[in-house]
Amino acid sequence: MATNFNTVVSSSASNSQITTQGNDALITKAYADANYSGGGGGSTVSVAQYGSTDTTTDLNSTGFTIVPFNVTDSITDTSNYSLSSGRVTITDAGQYMVSAIVNATGSMQRGRVGIEVFINATSTGYRGSDMYLRSSGSLVFSSSGISALVDLSAGDIVDIRSIRQGNTGTITMNSGDSVLSITKIAGVSEATGVSSSSDNTANVTSIDLSKVAGTYYTSQSNTTSYSVATGAVTGGFAYITINTSSEPTFSNATKLSGEPWTSSTTLKMVIFNDGTGNFFYFLKV
Repeated sequence: MATNFNTVVSSSASNSQITTQGNDALITKAYADANYSGGGGGSTVSVAQYGSTDTTTDLNSTGFTIVPFNVTDSITDTSNYSLSSGRVTITDAGQYMVSAIVNATGSMQRGRVGIEVFINATSTGYRGSDMYLRSSGSLVFSSSGISALVDLSAGDIVDIRSIRQGNTGTITMNSGDSVLSITKIAGVSEATGVSSSSDNTANVTSIDLSKVAGTYYTSQSNTTSYSVATGAVTGGFAYITINTSSEPTFSNATKLSGEPWTSSTTLKMVIFNDGTGNFFYFLKV
């Protein structure tokens, strides 16, 4: 019995050739590498690794101290990572594994230091096991490690911070013994705009429609002149409570029928984008 083999589409095949073959087309590794992200082993790991030569920064403070990573050991994607004053700015949004080992030394008894992962100067809540220094006569070197999976947006800044958990005294890093690694393991974990936010700005005039789950303005507005901010997405909407002496207007949104506006009366104003434009209307509270 004769065997029928599907046509192999080469890396130089035209779109019409591929369309003609449809689901029956076989493609070469060269074509996969050239046209599909990760196809045929063509993907590239995005990772940055940093060390430190700092031996003067005291990690044993009552407040959080940025661990001073100051040496770039290796970067596979220089456009995605930027180190400054121990903090790393991320260019590409996605899921990242942040890992660090901090080695330090001190001469006090029962010194303990914890380390945490911070994003945009706010703790993620992820803390490693505390390093512990017994005394100058025995254990004077110790380390703490942390590893956490985090979602990062473009422009987010990541760093590791230390804080005192035991006795007072100076604890500093050992030069060349600490490491911070940041590895991108996936792209953006949710579609753009699938999130919500609240905003308590008084008398806001620029309305955010970039959130498919809505922007909720919690401060009543007495303003009558509005505009929709840049970055509106299809399905983005916002709610705001108003009470005005004249009817609100938008410079870039169209009014729809709803509850009639009434002077000096508390109303809800709804603003949304349906893919064709921006619209707004009023609701009775």
